Amino acid sequence: MRNRLLAFLTLLGVLATLMTLAVFLSPRRPRIDRERYDSLADGMARQEVEAILGRPRNDCGDRATVWVRRDGKVVSAELRRDLSQMTFFPESAGEGVEVAWASQAGLIAARFGPDGRLRDRYFSTVHVSERPPLVARLFGR
Repeated sequence: MRNRLLAFLTLLGVLATLMTLAVFLSPRRPRIDRERYDSLADGMARQEVEAILGRPRNDCGDRATVWVRRDGKVVSAELRRDLSQMTFFPESAGEGVEVAWASQAGLIAARFGPDGRLRDRYFSTVHVSERPPLVARLFGR
């Protein structure tokens, strides 16, 4: 009985150690927040921007509202799962490449010129809405 208990406790210790190592050694995504946005500067190469923010991504899915510029105003917009389908710089449509990053802490959009340098950037707060229960989604309640 004592040997089984000792083996069980040893196994638990090994598993706890492996889980702790996995958490600390797993690659972490850089935060998408106002502080990271403030560290961006016009003229940075896309590689420099991605070194700060990581690859463009949407960590919120399609359950969020952001604010975008339209006709000189800031209006709300539903976040799309595929951020490449959204336009954040309508006044510069077709000029360069737009990319975006989104998390619950904020949305960062960037426009790179033909030379691959940062030309414009934009930050928005993000409001993540809770998904309705499955029954409500299925029956529209």
